Parts: sequence; structure tokens; C-alpha cells
Amino acid sequence: NGKVTRGRLGVMVQQLSPELAKSFGLPEETKGAVIAQIEANGPAASSGLKPGDIITAVNGEKIKSFSDVPRLISFTKPGTRIELTVLRDKKEISIPVTIGSSTESAHAAKGSDSDDSQGAVKQESQGRLGVTVRPLTAKEAKRAGTSGLLIAQAEGAAAKAGIRPGDIIVSVNGTPVKTNGDLSKALKGRKQIALLIQRNKSRIFVPVELQAR
Repeated sequence: NGKVTRGRLGVMVQQLSPELAKSFGLPEETKGAVIAQIEANGPAASSGLKPGDIITAVNGEKIKSFSDVPRLISFTKPGTRIELTVLRDKKEISIPVTIGSSTESAHAAKGSDSDDSQGAVKQESQGRLGVTVRPLTAKEAKRAGTSGLLIAQAEGAAAKAGIRPGDIIVSVNGTPVKTNGDLSKALKGRKQIALLIQRNKSRIFVPVELQAR
């Protein structure tokens, strides 16, 4: 019938820039695609892949640009089992994934941009990062489809990196953060970090150089 069914992995990837590589504690020349988001119920969801994993090869073919990943996957027949070479915590691992079909529907959660009126939700400043954050309320977390910390104010290092009020910090270098304590702990002893930020349902890793105390 002439119909072409393309393969699908069910992840959102971004370029591993030299700054981002450095934030993950890797050499700046490291090449790959960083997984920023994994589609719920997609092919990658049950494979053990995690946000923050860096895909360096697909079936042994090295990834030079993040756009190589969707290109290689789209030419793979759905149902095919492939091997992804991934960097996680600076270690190289191999993860097998069964490719899905691009005709499978991906349901996005409906969101609203209206703000809840906030009562006594405690905000805390993280000086080295330059943000004032607070935990998401249950209602906000449900609407955003994630847990994390809502940024109330951004200045200094965070503002310089392009982070802005309303962004949600989901994780630091792959470690989920839900409380101010989680964030303080994740920042301790670090000079550079990779923040996983959610903004309007999209996620992206942002490299941030922390301010000296």
C-alpha cells in the first residue's frame, strides 16, 4: 500500500555542548545526545533509560550530533531490538531497546498556565545558583506532570544561564530534587551543574557555572 512506517524511540534529546559535557563531569570534546525527556509508555520507558543519559552510539554507529539519533531510529524497522551505548555517571553502559512505531499516538497531558494562589508555601534562596525556589504544590505537580522545585526568582548564575521564574527544576545532574534540602545537597561541592528544567511541558538540560561563595 506504499505506507512507510518509521521507527520511534520515544525520547527528547538535545545536543551535548562542551558546557553541558563539563557540567556532567565529562571531557568538553565528548560527543553525544542528552536525553532530556522520556515519553510515558513510549518504547524507551521500559528500557531502563533515564533523563540525563547521554547516547553516544546507536548499534555501534557513533553519534556526532543529537539529530543523528532520530535519523538513525526513524530508519529502523519497528519491532527491531537495538543497542544504545550510553554514558551514565561517567560510565559507559549498553542498553537494549525495542523500537516502536511512529504511527503510535503520543498523548500529551493538557496543561494550563494559570497560577494557583499561593498560601504559606516556604520559599528558599539558593545563593550560589542565584534562585529562590519552593516545592510544587500537589495541584501544580499534577498539572505539570512532574515533581520538582518552582523557581520564583532567578538572578546571578541561573539568570546568566537563561533560567527564568516559572521554570521547574526537575533534577541536578540526573538526581531528582523535590525539596530545598535536595537542591542544597545536590549543589554541595560542585562548581558546574547540569539542571534539568521543565518549561511549558518541554524539558532541557541547562549547564550552570555556580558562583563562588
